[in-house]
Amino acid sequence: MFEHSPVVYIHHSEGDENAPIDSIRDLAERLPQSEIRISSYASHVGLAEDKEFVEFTRIFKEIGTLSGTASQ
Repeated sequence: MFEHSPVVYIHHSEGDENAPIDSIRDLAERLPQSEIRISSYASHVGLAEDKEFVEFTRIFKEIGTLSGTASQ
């Protein structure tokens, strides 16, 4: 396995029929480090219909926060 595995953040919706939550949890268990973020906006349909970009904004804010702390 990798010596320094990054944390994989998975943004997902429990109601996403294209990728059932059980499959996502199974995938997450196989990763060295992961965290699942559940959101009603994080499905294929939710992202497509999210005209205000709520989920994308949340994801990129988190990336900025994580990137800011990693460089300090």
